[in-house]
Amino acid sequence: MILCIALVITAAVVAVNVVIDPFSVFGDKLFEWYSYGMTNNPKTAKYVYIDEHADEYDAFIIGPSGASSFDPEAFEKYTGYRWYNMFNYGADMEYTKRLAEYLIEIHQPEMLLLTVPVVSATAYTTDISGMVFEQPLRPLWKLKFLFANPHYSVAKVRSWLSQSYLQQSFDVFNAESGTYNKTRRDAEAINSPESYYAAYPEFVNMAFWKTELTFIEENAEAIEFILELADRYGTEVIIVTTPMLAEEMGRYYDDEIRAFYARIAEASGGFWDFSFSEISGDVRYFYDTTHFRNSVGDMIAARIFGDDSIYIPDDLGIRVTPGNSIETAEKFIAFEPEENPTYERTVPILRYHDIAEEEGFISPALFAEHMRALYEAGFTAIPLSALYDFVHFGAELPERPVVITFDGGYLGSYTHGFPVLLEYGFHATFFVTGVFFGEDTHLPTGSTIRPRFGAVEAREMVESGLVSVQSHTYDLHQTEGLYPNPRRGVLQMDGESESAYIDTLRNDHELIAGLIRNATGEEILSMAYPFGISDRLSAVVYRNAGVLMTLSATHDNALVIRGLPQSLLEMSRFTFDGDTTGDMMVRIIQG
Repeated sequence: MILCIALVITAAVVAVNVVIDPFSVFGDKLFEWYSYGMTNNPKTAKYVYIDEHADEYDAFIIGPSGASSFDPEAFEKYTGYRWYNMFNYGADMEYTKRLAEYLIEIHQPEMLLLTVPVVSATAYTTDISGMVFEQPLRPLWKLKFLFANPHYSVAKVRSWLSQSYLQQSFDVFNAESGTYNKTRRDAEAINSPESYYAAYPEFVNMAFWKTELTFIEENAEAIEFILELADRYGTEVIIVTTPMLAEEMGRYYDDEIRAFYARIAEASGGFWDFSFSEISGDVRYFYDTTHFRNSVGDMIAARIFGDDSIYIPDDLGIRVTPGNSIETAEKFIAFEPEENPTYERTVPILRYHDIAEEEGFISPALFAEHMRALYEAGFTAIPLSALYDFVHFGAELPERPVVITFDGGYLGSYTHGFPVLLEYGFHATFFVTGVFFGEDTHLPTGSTIRPRFGAVEAREMVESGLVSVQSHTYDLHQTEGLYPNPRRGVLQMDGESESAYIDTLRNDHELIAGLIRNATGEEILSMAYPFGISDRLSAVVYRNAGVLMTLSATHDNALVIRGLPQSLLEMSRFTFDGDTTGDMMVRIIQG
């Protein structure tokens, strides 16, 4: 009887584990939620996923989680191959060797990107501890998953029921590419190092204990094995090391660093070293102490394939050969971060609304005074897009840049502001609210509003070459009086479901994008948040909709950083009242 009960319980456990499949090792037929299985154990879930999608990929990225920020789309752009990122948790070159053997022999890819960070030489044949680190490519490896603790399946069901638009801790992968889902982190605004330390205290007083590179020879022999096998099957292999923080670099012994560079160069015949560069000295280029940002991965891909159209730090990437391996190792050992980085700039962004001869507004005369003061102080008014070009392409900015913006699309900003911009040749961006565009009446309620310019004026300004018209939302700038229950900027309302809220943001954005496109021919790349208010959910929705620059109402200079698109989010702006003279304004923005 007891035996029968035990057999029934065992059969039930097996059935639950196969059907619920919390590690996605049995095909995940019911949920089709591979990202969850990959979060639990990327080695096993990706192995099964690739077998089921064998005809969709012909190139692979392999190695520890330091490879997670290599975007398959970036590599596809340069090679034409369909890439998949097979990175896994932990640095274990023995597993990477077996994975490469499996991929080359079974899937016969055109290319492999083999990541061999310095930390790989600290371990080999890592002991397996727990289901998270269980490996495929071993005899009967699925048996453990048949008899896994049912709490894994229970957790999956609970997680399924609590999914949301934002990536959560139980769902951190993009199954179709194998990469981490960084939509939440990539939508965060990045400013000063101090604010980054405050947001992520793990970067404060980082402690990396000294560790020995005990397995240099095993790593080298694994590389030689992979290259020999790849040559036999016609697979091209690119070998790279990955970026690390300066603090981590100090954990390794000098003689072992020299040995690592010499032996890996010998085994590979040549590899790309991205271990150290100006990026190593700035925590803002890292998600955490061991993972660099996706934008850094894009810069690495561009360096490997010779694309100089995007920004790449001059010192990012050294082609290491047996002839220069010791020289490169000495550079690693002697590396010191820059004290005064040249890859960031503070830029004042000015925010105006209506220009009018009324109390509480900037008068036409005062606006003209502000522009004259900027001109006489040597400022160059640049388009907002110049900041995008600085961050993404490394374009230079003038010695004293300033960005001029107008929120609300008021007719006075056109009547009194635009002529002054023409006089000085100043660029500006006008953020318009769609429901008010060209109106002096709030159509839904019939209430009188301050007049706004419309398509004719917008087109004239854009055709001048000095003005861009962008989004202040279509109908999310809601105020008391006009709206019985106004939304607070772009934030979710009390009682509003997440799906309804996201639909509201998307639909509103489509409306303002269509309006601006029809009026001026421009696409929306930037938006000024109503009242300067946003949160992470709204930021992710707008980023996914193609909004690459956003502006807040924080009274300060903006800080833009080359190679960090997140520095273009929630950029600060100065707002001045009618008592601020031109000279006062210049002194304030100069700090």
